[in-house]
Amino acid sequence: GSVSSCASGSKNDSWLPKLLGFLQKLVREERPLVGVCFGHQAICRALGGTVIINPAGTQSGLQRYPMSDNAKTVLNLAQESLNIFSHHADAVALLPKEA
Repeated sequence: GSVSSCASGSKNDSWLPKLLGFLQKLVREERPLVGVCFGHQAICRALGGTVIINPAGTQSGLQRYPMSDNAKTVLNLAQESLNIFSHHADAVALLPKEA
C-alpha cells in the first residue's frame, strides 16, 4: 500500500490517532507499506518516531531516493533509486527504534 497526503506530520489533527493505529496494525501484520511525504511522517509517528517542522524550511521538487535491498524486494524493483516529486515542510527528527 501507500500513504500520501497534503496533511502535516508535525501536527495533531483529530483524525490522526485513527490513521496511526491503522498503520501500526499494518506493521504488526507485516504488510508491505510505502510512505511518501506525509506518508513517511505518519509511519514514523506510528512507530514511535518524532516529526517536526523542518528547520531548513519548505522543500519542493523532484528528489532521487536510493532503494534499499529490502525496498527493492518488497516493491519488486531492480533499480537502484526512484525519482519522486516531493513537497514538504516537515521532517523526521527521530527515527523509530526499529527503523
